[in-house]
Amino acid sequence: SAFHVNASNFLGGEPVGPSPRPSRLGASEVLDLSSPKTSRRSSRGLPPAAAEAVDDGQHKWWVEVNALLEGLEPTGSTSELCRACESLWKLLRPPVAAGVSGPPDCAAPTSREVLRRRTCVEVSARRLMDRREPELLLHVCRLVLSTSEQPAEASMGSTAQTNAIRLLSKLSKVEANDSLFLSLELLPLLLQVLQPPAQGLNLSDATSNGGAPPQFEAMLHAAGALKNVSNDADNQRALAKMGAVSVLSPLLGAQVLVLGEADGAAARRATQLLVTMSVVLRNISVSSSVVKEFLSSGCLGHLCAMFEKAPQHADLCLNASRVLAKLSIDGAVVKYIEADAARVHGMIRAIGAHPHNDSLLVRVCFVLGNLAASSSRNRRAITS
Repeated sequence: SAFHVNASNFLGGEPVGPSPRPSRLGASEVLDLSSPKTSRRSSRGLPPAAAEAVDDGQHKWWVEVNALLEGLEPTGSTSELCRACESLWKLLRPPVAAGVSGPPDCAAPTSREVLRRRTCVEVSARRLMDRREPELLLHVCRLVLSTSEQPAEASMGSTAQTNAIRLLSKLSKVEANDSLFLSLELLPLLLQVLQPPAQGLNLSDATSNGGAPPQFEAMLHAAGALKNVSNDADNQRALAKMGAVSVLSPLLGAQVLVLGEADGAAARRATQLLVTMSVVLRNISVSSSVVKEFLSSGCLGHLCAMFEKAPQHADLCLNASRVLAKLSIDGAVVKYIEADAARVHGMIRAIGAHPHNDSLLVRVCFVLGNLAASSSRNRRAITS
């Protein structure tokens, strides 16, 4: 005898109806517990139990998505796979859908169904990770990140999402890929990862083997990717238009606070994240249009606080000074810095702690020179 048992009959405790009877197939008896309304292939699509739990719009949308997922064969041509990933991206993004939650004008699926759909996308994407073509891999990473519903969810989500962000960081090191990050709309996805979660980012947490928490790893790799691709002028302008300074400012401020309050491991991780993020801000600051955003978002204050909180950290102070050197040619920035003597004293302490660091000395003195040129009061504050 042969037995085929649909797994959905064992999930959720739903009644499965009357007990089926075996049918005859030649000299054999066959007992089939699958739903008579669907084929066996639907196990990768919408299972019978889920089909009854969502409305018709959700069902039709997922059938279309699943058909494309099944077509992501590792042996396919690069162009065909890229086109399939592009079609999936359009189906998963607004206004068509809110990730794997489906069309916004349809009844929301259950959390179990959302998880099942996400798993389907991630499993299909994982089959393509052994390919070597950068364009295809960028399409695949975008597909994985598109399954997140909330802005910061990608940094807290599955291993597949963390691995996708790690791969994006690796691909961003190749300058030839800069334009692809822009055209594939990966920049806003990376910025979303760097939005701090509502419950905060606990840098003191560690994995069982003592490593950094996955959420921190995802954020660090996302910042690293942005650091690399923001060297490109087109990406700089795009990030400025996206309001990247305002997006990064809350996480920047939270990590600055950690510098003076956290234990050794958390402080080291915060510094590592700050060093990388400050390079992104330095690259964006070349555009004069972002000066007001640095002021209104509080980002300028966080950069000044780095000197006060960690004057001993040369790399962190150097990166902050690079941003301030770009911004301090604006009168509004000078007024902001001179409003609090602690901001000036923090920079002076930093160059005192690193008297032989010429790069730091030149940039801090450039900022102090702009302050001194604005008023005699500033000159006295610098020399006192």
